[in-house]
Amino acid sequence: MEKAIKQTFIQIPFETFIEMIRDKTKRKGVQVMIEKKITPSSVIS
Repeated sequence: MEKAIKQTFIQIPFETFIEMIRDKTKRKGVQVMIEKKITPSSVIS
């Protein structure tokens, strides 16, 4: 039988994650566009 693969997950800030994605995609010539999600609670003022 194969050995089980153990992975360790870490938490990173969302902005850091987005910057990592932008950096990697920029190297490949892909543009990343981030859109703000509008939720019902943000519409009510």
